[in-house]
Amino acid sequence: MMSTREFYFPSGGIRLHCKLDLPGDEAGSRFPLVLVIPGLTGHMEEPHITAIADALPLSGYACLRAELYGHGMSGGSFHDHNLFLWALEIMDLIDYVRKMDSVSEIYLCGHSQGGTAAVLGAGLKPDALDGLILLAPAMLMKENAMTGGFPEKFFDPERIPDETLVFDEQPISGNYYRVNRLLPFDDAIRLYGNRPVLVVHSRTDELVPFRYGEETAAAYQNAELISIDGDDHCFETHINLVTTAMIRFLDRIVGRN
Repeated sequence: MMSTREFYFPSGGIRLHCKLDLPGDEAGSRFPLVLVIPGLTGHMEEPHITAIADALPLSGYACLRAELYGHGMSGGSFHDHNLFLWALEIMDLIDYVRKMDSVSEIYLCGHSQGGTAAVLGAGLKPDALDGLILLAPAMLMKENAMTGGFPEKFFDPERIPDETLVFDEQPISGNYYRVNRLLPFDDAIRLYGNRPVLVVHSRTDELVPFRYGEETAAAYQNAELISIDGDDHCFETHINLVTTAMIRFLDRIVGRN
């Protein structure tokens, strides 16, 4: 029987909203755990995130969903969040998971901006992880901040405004883009070494073009790329193919197949 625990985790002066789903409630049981990070403007109850949280325990994996600074029910304002803050929070979460008696191995998974944060977090704490899963990773963020905006160009990159709108809706500090200009993706990928990586991306992603998934997989020493045909950025049509690819990847590392 799956068990679920909802809690808040302190990190950097705020509280991060978390949900832990375990594949069983047997005392003393230990499970591989996947730490799942939603993307920009996202939260842990989005359909693609809940589908992952449902599928993992059915296959014997624990799932810890975490909403980072300014997102969902976590502390901090969306306006003031940035990927440096998210990377630090991921490190704190990894440290927390390492102390859990029920966890045998740790895998980090991020969707979209959660994937770019996962790239940074994995590079900062590679020895603590057994694998990395990137779903439609938004690796265009640094490039677009250098040229004038995300997801489309709407500001002068030499004069980043103090405040802009994300997706024409939510105000965000110009510091978000200033941080994106300095994201050390190359260093993070190099530091992660030859540990296993799975990249899953839709060929018809309307927000982050598929080539970024291809380039990300090619940059890692030991990465597998799974392409999904006829789907969108959040895998609304074929999320089952995503969860199947994730579980197959995890099973291979754990030694179940």
